[in-house]
Amino acid sequence: TEAEEEAPVTIGMKQYRVDLRGVLDLGDGFFDKLQTRWGWSDYTHTEFEGTETGTRFDVTGIEGRLELVQSQRGGWGGSLGAQYSHQDFEAIGEEAFVPPSKTDSFALFTVQEFDLAPFELEAGGRYERTDIDVASLNETRGFDTFSGALGLSYNITPGLRIGINGSRAERAPSVQELFADGPHVATQQYEVGNVDLTKEGAWGLEGYVRGNVGGATLSFSVYQNWFDGFIFLSEAGTEEDGLPVYEFLQQDAKHFGLEGE
Repeated sequence: TEAEEEAPVTIGMKQYRVDLRGVLDLGDGFFDKLQTRWGWSDYTHTEFEGTETGTRFDVTGIEGRLELVQSQRGGWGGSLGAQYSHQDFEAIGEEAFVPPSKTDSFALFTVQEFDLAPFELEAGGRYERTDIDVASLNETRGFDTFSGALGLSYNITPGLRIGINGSRAERAPSVQELFADGPHVATQQYEVGNVDLTKEGAWGLEGYVRGNVGGATLSFSVYQNWFDGFIFLSEAGTEEDGLPVYEFLQQDAKHFGLEGE
């Protein structure tokens, strides 16, 4: 007998979203204005195999940000603020390879700029707390991450600038990296998470030149990143459900690059 043809796979997506933005003028004090933005979303993504419903993904969440913008004072400007987000994720179906989860994050940040003509100095910092709760596995993970950057630039000519940036960035592992266990059809891999993953960090250094030379606009940079605990997928050499098994692991890594335009 002839093999039955596979039913066509289609996707149905639906999203409801509400956004609110506002600005409050604070007068002539140390802070010039207060900016805020908030968003709520309800997203559903359903995969259909012919007329049959396959896997459904539901994501609801809220995110908000408050930012105090400083008044410009003698070449000094900047801002500081806070950010919050909550996400409720659920996947239902045979191909749901990530368990339902709730993720909350809260962050404090600041960016400062100093005009020291012909030099410019920029500095920034961010602290973030991330909590992930997977009730079905009775698992919770919490991460504190710190990131910061410092940059110095110099105007060679009124339209051409060279600079150097140094940074430290940290990232909490995602729900997928921690708790995945099942076939990921989009990548044709059986993914296995690692609940023992720690936060991923990196030191970075970049040098660049950007601006205009005559009638040409140019941008060139060279950078190096040193990762501690870089998170990646590694082939395990086994199969599950007819797919190769890939596991989330982490180790130190280096990343070097050149970019030009």
